[in-house]
Amino acid sequence: MLQSAYRSYHSTKTALLKVLSDVLTAIDNKKVTLLALLDLSAAFDCVDHDILLSRLQSRFGLDGAVLAWIQSFLSDRTQRVCFGGRLLHEAIIGATIGATGCGNPLRRRKLNAEKTQLRWLGSRHQLAKLTISHLPLSSTTSSSTVDIVSTANDLGVILDSQLTMTTHVSSVCRAGFFQLRQLRSVRRSLTTEATRALLQTFISCRLDYCNSVLAGVHDVYLQPLQYLQNAAAHLVSGARRHDHITPVLVSLLWLPVCQRISYKTAVLV
Repeated sequence: MLQSAYRSYHSTKTALLKVLSDVLTAIDNKKVTLLALLDLSAAFDCVDHDILLSRLQSRFGLDGAVLAWIQSFLSDRTQRVCFGGRLLHEAIIGATIGATGCGNPLRRRKLNAEKTQLRWLGSRHQLAKLTISHLPLSSTTSSSTVDIVSTANDLGVILDSQLTMTTHVSSVCRAGFFQLRQLRSVRRSLTTEATRALLQTFISCRLDYCNSVLAGVHDVYLQPLQYLQNAAAHLVSGARRHDHITPVLVSLLWLPVCQRISYKTAVLV
């Protein structure tokens, strides 16, 4: 079972690490991977009601009046539209959705091509052999052509074609330094505790989010993240820009970025 959502000890981190592990294994075998991030329109509206009711009964023990109430809420829903001063006839919602092309009475999923992302992943040598720049995709209700993009955002982590993670690091730093500029303008009005809390929310959480995917990435590519952490440490401690950063990080009990990655990976293992 490869699902990470709604499972104990699983998260976006485990989902991403599984994907990256498979991709890196393929690269070691001189293969390329096509990463397809599919976006389904109104996915929660596409749930099959019969299956949902069956699961509620068999897995969660709902029965009798409770199950009947939920079934009544989900089934035979109708709507009436007032247009031009006239109240139109009642229509079953499922049939109306099907008639508009947004779905069908069976509530099957519709692919949102505009938000779907395709990305080749592999070594530079293997990627150079590829000439495909777009692919046709189809669902039960539509078909379209989707271009292959240069970077793909998978659960908040931006993946480039060779998994150098430079684009993701740049994105984290751009957002982090923006927040630091905002905090710097009000720093004198904040207590040290309040500043640390805000930095934890806006900076540390960004540095830690899914940072296990950065394990093995060359230190040169991670250096911008260290610059971001150093700037945050200077802000909260009041240290001067040219002061040595190591004592400041020690006083704040902050591990440097590379050690944070190793620590989070060890915790996951």
